[in-house]
Amino acid sequence: MGIGILTLALILSGLLGVVQDKTFASYAAHTKMGTKPKVANSSASTQTAGPPDVWQESMFYLHFLALPLFIFIRHDLTVQVRALLTSQARASTFSVPLTTAQLTLPAVLPALLANTLTQLLCTAGVNRLTTRVPALTVTLVLVVRKAVSLVLSVVLFDGSDVTWSMLWSGAFLVFAGTVGYAVSGTSSKKEKKV
Repeated sequence: MGIGILTLALILSGLLGVVQDKTFASYAAHTKMGTKPKVANSSASTQTAGPPDVWQESMFYLHFLALPLFIFIRHDLTVQVRALLTSQARASTFSVPLTTAQLTLPAVLPALLANTLTQLLCTAGVNRLTTRVPALTVTLVLVVRKAVSLVLSVVLFDGSDVTWSMLWSGAFLVFAGTVGYAVSGTSSKKEKKV
């Protein structure tokens, strides 16, 4: 079941990448990716002006348009928020000048916030990468990230019921495919220059 879901996710991710490539080629062709026009202000320093970069706009719309879909899982979200709020609490003491305050928060909240921030950085990086390289390269980078995440999860957490030979052979195949793609891309660029 898990392999089927991952395979479907890869196929859909690849299709999304192709659509993004065509969209960026059509609507962002008149701008140079990653740059904004400079406008001088009265203090003689320069600042960026104009619309957001293409990757920022794409990231906004992908997430904004997905928000209504949360209506279908609102009950699950409510249950999860209640579970978070009723989980074991951890007291933290904050000292500021003239007073000391104690704040009691759920113990899992720091881990949830750290996960959210790392996901934000990852998503922003993937969207920025999408504007700079072909869709196949982005998909390959995501496959490598998922493989590394899987290996780390198994190694760091309970991996007692894992068939280690299958795990490492899968990791090797992902690594070999990545190296093969990178080498073939480098050699084809050299051939085009000649």
